[in-house]
Amino acid sequence: MSARSLKVPSPRALQIPHRNRRLGSQAGGDAASVEIAGNGGSASIPLDGNGVTGATVVSITLGPVSPTLEPGGCVQLRAVALLTNATTFDVTGVAAWSPLDPGIAAVGPTGLVIGAAPGLSSISVDFGGAHAETDVTVVSPGTLRLATPCGDVGAGSVVTSELTLKTGALPLGSYAIRVHFDPAIVKITAIEGGATSEFSAAPSFDPSTFTSGATVIAAFQTSSLSSPAGDLSLAKISFQVIGPAGSAGLVSLEAITLSSTGLFDVPSTHVPVFITVSP
Repeated sequence: MSARSLKVPSPRALQIPHRNRRLGSQAGGDAASVEIAGNGGSASIPLDGNGVTGATVVSITLGPVSPTLEPGGCVQLRAVALLTNATTFDVTGVAAWSPLDPGIAAVGPTGLVIGAAPGLSSISVDFGGAHAETDVTVVSPGTLRLATPCGDVGAGSVVTSELTLKTGALPLGSYAIRVHFDPAIVKITAIEGGATSEFSAAPSFDPSTFTSGATVIAAFQTSSLSSPAGDLSLAKISFQVIGPAGSAGLVSLEAITLSSTGLFDVPSTHVPVFITVSP
């Protein structure tokens, strides 16, 4: 089941109580709007000169499409309504959100989805007679991941993510990891070493790739043959948000080499993350 944006066969005008109307100060045929208060914010809907809604909601676009996350992981969904006059507006904070199975993935009143348990579910959104939904896949916790903050981030802000790896009993000797990102949404500004002492020094990287969409980082340690093992912090990667308001970009990891001190491959899985920009 893929993401769907469903048209309403007979769009109906939004019925807004008079107390919620906030009209422009000019009379006659000048444009005004209705401010609708909702779960986490408000949305302005254009009116005609008589203070009557001049357009209806045709459809809702929901994104990012079909996200994957792990239990405890999160992704911010955005809902954008299309009107019959071809204008659009963000209704994320005022729409009605609902999960198909909250035991797999729950959703809050502002579209923030949190993984609960492995499985396949869906999240739906309704507003103004229109409906949309998208699949959500929750997988077992990844052994190689980027820990990023939940929720939106502001345009122009810097997000620092921690690169972590679970090795089990195998002590890690070296790694080479390719970081994939959307260069229209973020760019890398800095890469530092991790909190694990054997990998606390900054890894090797090529700064010329920081805006290319893919950057390889690599490191090795000669401190010990028996450590480090278990839950490791390998590096910290800082991304500057350059995408427009309301956009979202995928960041994923590709393990080129994960080698133990005994030259065995360290198995890993990975769950990609989305960086979403505040509207």
